[in-house]
Amino acid sequence: MHRELLQTARKLLRPTDGSIPSQSDLKRAVSAGYYAMFHHVSLNCADELAGGGAKALTRAAAQIYRSLDHRDIAAACEKASDKSYGFPGEIRQFALLFLRILKSRHKADYDPASAFTRQQVESQLSKIEEALHSHATADKDDRRAFAILVAVKTPARSRV
Repeated sequence: MHRELLQTARKLLRPTDGSIPSQSDLKRAVSAGYYAMFHHVSLNCADELAGGGAKALTRAAAQIYRSLDHRDIAAACEKASDKSYGFPGEIRQFALLFLRILKSRHKADYDPASAFTRQQVESQLSKIEEALHSHATADKDDRRAFAILVAVKTPARSRV
């Protein structure tokens, strides 16, 4: 699904009539790029924690996939981007980009005064594609550790 979302985003940047994309198209492309990352993370969690892969989501994998929300993924990305958590560069960079793209999506979806250029959106989509590839080819143990960080709720640290 994440690849299809990126294709949709790219199509929005190239109107069929040859005109320049509208702000609505640019904003939808930003949003689609974010959702490509969101669904990539969801699929990674489902695959790493329950198996099945993209083509055959098992019932267990589908439950994991559907259980994730934006705040949980953002919170995990905050942690994963912190060097003290020990994730390698490709996971940290993915997490940092996820957080930047989430902010961009919030602007696109909720700030009527926001405006984007085609070049800005194309750059974001290229960075997303690179990050998805980098994350997908990262060490399996690191992808699994990231999936656990995303999917498993940890209690807030208590003060002693």
